[in-house]
Amino acid sequence: MNETLQNAAADAIKKAIIALENGSEWLSGQIPDLIQQYLMYNLLYNLIWFFVWFIVFSSTIYLSYRWRNSVEFQKGFFVISIFFFLISFLEMLICGFDALKIWIAPKVFLLEWAASLVK
Repeated sequence: MNETLQNAAADAIKKAIIALENGSEWLSGQIPDLIQQYLMYNLLYNLIWFFVWFIVFSSTIYLSYRWRNSVEFQKGFFVISIFFFLISFLEMLICGFDALKIWIAPKVFLLEWAASLVK
């Protein structure tokens, strides 16, 4: 009886090892595709946000010009327009640089991402 249990346990361990080896081979084959999809996702994500902030930036400039000529100048409006102008400009720079980094140097982007995961 002991021998049968040992043989059954050995067979189960062998099957588990074979399944793990097959799974690791499959996973290692999927890693390049996974990395490419991650890079494309981040590139599109940053480009979409870049264009959203570009629209906010352009709208701020347009509305500031239009309202400045149509109503009398107000200090509160000036502060709000400068705030939106600066925030949208900074966000455009951040998203643009991230998208540019993914496009020109994807390995650097991946290394920075991996370093952020380790921290």
